[in-house]
Amino acid sequence: MSAPRRRWMSMAALATVALTLVVFVPNTASAVTTAPRCSGRVATIVSAAATITGTAGNDVIIATGSAGQTIRSGRGDDVICGSAGPDRIFADDGNDTVLSGNGDDIVDAGNGNDTIDAGIGRDNVVGGAGDDAVTAGAGVDRVTGDAGNDRITGNDGSDTLIGGNGNDALHGGASPDIIDPGTGSNSCGSDTTDSVISQCPIDRSGVIFRDVVVPVTTTAGTTMKITWRSVDAGGVSNANMRIGGPSGWVTSWCGFVVVANLVSGSTFDGTYEATCNVPANAVNGRYTLFLMASDTFGNVSAWDSSSQFDFSVTSGAADSSPPAVSNLSARVEGSSVVVSWRASDPSGVAGQSAWLAYNVYSFASTEGPYFVYNAAVLVSGDALNGVYEQRVDRRQIAPSGTYTVWLTVIDALGNKDFSQTSTTLAL
Repeated sequence: MSAPRRRWMSMAALATVALTLVVFVPNTASAVTTAPRCSGRVATIVSAAATITGTAGNDVIIATGSAGQTIRSGRGDDVICGSAGPDRIFADDGNDTVLSGNGDDIVDAGNGNDTIDAGIGRDNVVGGAGDDAVTAGAGVDRVTGDAGNDRITGNDGSDTLIGGNGNDALHGGASPDIIDPGTGSNSCGSDTTDSVISQCPIDRSGVIFRDVVVPVTTTAGTTMKITWRSVDAGGVSNANMRIGGPSGWVTSWCGFVVVANLVSGSTFDGTYEATCNVPANAVNGRYTLFLMASDTFGNVSAWDSSSQFDFSVTSGAADSSPPAVSNLSARVEGSSVVVSWRASDPSGVAGQSAWLAYNVYSFASTEGPYFVYNAAVLVSGDALNGVYEQRVDRRQIAPSGTYTVWLTVIDALGNKDFSQTSTTLAL
């Protein structure tokens, strides 16, 4: 790994946090009533009736009763949100998503590749035929995967997990569990308190990436698509990508973490896809795409050449340098420190912040940060070439001694730097 890559991996995280300021001001006077949703989908059926019956199509059902309801969604790829009471949910055929909610629920997902979150309570879940993903939640639960390659997670509570036929992945989670993997090539995650009925290898291997397709060159102002296969005996629970550039993690294009979607296959061996809209003013140069994934048992993918792929951006901005800093100084004013500096950049300075580190590298103790950092203020000039001041208030937990000024700067194109300066002061 190159020295620049090591540098931004170790230092960019704090710079990113320092430059991300989100202010949300609720406006109750203009509040808009939105349609009820289940798992992000707008509901098609909302009912408190004792029995809810869906259609032959794709339903989104929300149960609103309190004493427990019976929900029969019928055929179709249905999304079901149960009530807070003890529900009986029958999803029937289709690739269904069931969130049974709190309460001692009974869930029969029927045939299909179903996703089930049983929530809190003493639940009894049957996945049915198909490749199901079942999370039992807190409580003493019983989960039967049935036929298919299932992923079953018990979480808190002394659970009974039964894989059934197929190549299953079973993880009891906290508390003593009973695990019956059933027939097939199964993988388990267990601890010394679990009772495993039959042989089940413990999976300690991370997700493997294959058939990765990353464009060698991407034109600024276009959408970049990345596809890859993720293979894991325990089943992939999360797959994502991140992008790193010359000055650190790239967070302004498509977010810091871009979640990938399973587009074919299964969580045990499937093709994932992620996209990123590369802005028209993206800086030209070489970038690195990092693939990351974890499986049912918490095993993570390797951090090496098998998960890191270079690509280049063209037809974008030529400015690849962070703002230039000069005339840096720091002075003590009562219980505060005022840091002043000049920052200039042809693309415009978009953000900056000073930091004080005790004995060069210590910004905080176990009790919290040593200082309260106020926002930097432009006192003269403009974003192209201006002088900034920042007041830093010392907290009582800050020890006496020598402090070093560190500085974060970023321009309008996302070129940034977070580094130690030669300016020090005694407090």
